[in-house]
Amino acid sequence: MTANVYPASEPLLRSSVGEDTGRQLHRAVNRLFIRRTRVAAATLIGANLLFSLMDLWIVPPALEMLLALRAVGFGLLALAYVLLRRPRVRPYATVIAWLVVVATTVFLSIAGVERGTFRANAILSVLAAITAGSLFPWGAFVQLSLAAVAAATIGLN
Repeated sequence: MTANVYPASEPLLRSSVGEDTGRQLHRAVNRLFIRRTRVAAATLIGANLLFSLMDLWIVPPALEMLLALRAVGFGLLALAYVLLRRPRVRPYATVIAWLVVVATTVFLSIAGVERGTFRANAILSVLAAITAGSLFPWGAFVQLSLAAVAAATIGLN
């Protein structure tokens, strides 16, 4: 059967008159990028809340610096999640995703210094860079800059 018989389920296969394939591909990748960034932000928001509750429950005199750091992280993640719904911000999804991962890595490093968990921070920083590389379809330069940030945060620990 031909593609005209069945409606296409993929956005790339639907074409409007006068739109070239490169522009369609760019729009499809941008939608994928936004969706993945929002899922990552929502996951990190949930993890942030869970670890904050665990810190309050396990360590009754929770470190004020750690809770303040988590509050700032929660605010930045919520801002990224909300901003990606706005049409004006969608072309900058790569920058927002990069900032989310960099902020997460930096906050992990600062939290590791506060709690004294240096080895776990090194593993988590590298894991964040590897996960972001497999999750987001960005180029080599962006991934290398993210790896450099992860290496710098490991060095600061």
